[in-house]
Amino acid sequence: MRIIPLLFYLAIFYLIYKFIRSLITNSLKNDENKNHDRRFSRSEAKSDDLIQDPYCKVFFPKNDGYPLKLDGKTFQFCSEKCRDSFYLDNKND
Repeated sequence: MRIIPLLFYLAIFYLIYKFIRSLITNSLKNDENKNHDRRFSRSEAKSDDLIQDPYCKVFFPKNDGYPLKLDGKTFQFCSEKCRDSFYLDNKND
């Protein structure tokens, strides 16, 4: 006779466990979808276009660049080192 209440409580515990697990899983999936949408939105894709460093010729995302304004032109560089080297090579021109 004691086994029936035990089975009842085990069934209730299992249903509560499944319910909480589904809530957590759905929450994680929604967060992943939001991050995916954020990473691949059209506006961000355009702002993350690859450009070429004029000094070392490597390609990098435009948003990660180090700008330098020289003779009315704005140049983007992959690193501060490339930016400074380019400036030193071209400041006398």
